[in-house]
Amino acid sequence: MLKECASLANSGYDVHLVIADNQGDEVIHGVQVHGLQRHHTRFLRMLLDPLRILRSALFVNASIYHFHDGELMFVGLFLRLAGKKVIYDVHDDLAKQILGKHYIAPTLRAFLARLTMWTESFTCKRFSGIVTAVSFMNDRFSGYNPRVVTVHNYPLLSEMDYHDQSLRERGVICYVGGITRIRGILETIKALEHIEAKMLLCGRFEPPELENVARSMPGWEKIDFLGFLGREEVGKVMSRASIGLLNLHPYANHIDSVPIKMMEYLGAGLPIVASNFPHWQELLGPLDCAVFVDPTNPMEIANAMQTLINDPVRCREMGERGKQAVMSKFNWQNEYGKLLALYRELENK
Repeated sequence: MLKECASLANSGYDVHLVIADNQGDEVIHGVQVHGLQRHHTRFLRMLLDPLRILRSALFVNASIYHFHDGELMFVGLFLRLAGKKVIYDVHDDLAKQILGKHYIAPTLRAFLARLTMWTESFTCKRFSGIVTAVSFMNDRFSGYNPRVVTVHNYPLLSEMDYHDQSLRERGVICYVGGITRIRGILETIKALEHIEAKMLLCGRFEPPELENVARSMPGWEKIDFLGFLGREEVGKVMSRASIGLLNLHPYANHIDSVPIKMMEYLGAGLPIVASNFPHWQELLGPLDCAVFVDPTNPMEIANAMQTLINDPVRCREMGERGKQAVMSKFNWQNEYGKLLALYRELENK
């Protein structure tokens, strides 16, 4: 989100970011950030935060509004009815995502997923444009709106400056991101029991009590848990590691995704042990920069990691191929032009 804002600001736009982050107002990379207080409970955030965001957005009085959070669809609709140009930026398939939410009762998930699809259908027909983060969603949203563009959330080439290859440590694996059951944390810890390795784990446990389960497992002794880190600190973690792990379970919202962490690992020069999703194999297989595994099989994960640890030359060569792919193709500089073209088109209407 800030990546898009900063890029637009660099292109000469007066950009304001309204966000409920408890951080207050500040200017970051030329972007005026309006930081609102965030409610502590999920129910109040869903109920009241959109109203506060709408009030602040109206105060800004922008000519184009661009929102990412599916909970703000009706905020976007209100702005559209007020005569504003509105872009909905779809980073996740919300309906599929709901099916994997642990905090929603299983009996409600299917109903809420269908309701979400209906809401998207109703609102997206009225928006000025749709941005999707992965191309597989284009077919669906093109049925709602004639102006749909895919802008992949690839890393900035400038973020390569965070990586110092001289810090690389053999036998060190890293995982960066949300730490949940469906992102494979428990299978990962079980896999660590069977190999000689150390894992740098960065992120937040969700739900928080999952951390107690993880710490009770024998493989936890091989984990250095670093918590939530900023961009520069994450870059240093990736510099120390020799392998990146992306062991997501085969949930609907994962199978067709292109996680930003996948490209960030590659940009850091790390070979990846990744879930054996067909889409991922099609994307990365020709580059020979990843080993694909059954994400629910700890022994298969362990064998893949140990094989790479035992062959540092292969590790280095795979990492270099991945890094070159990011430098030439999978980067934000290549994607931003499509977003800028959409803004120019809306300006001229």
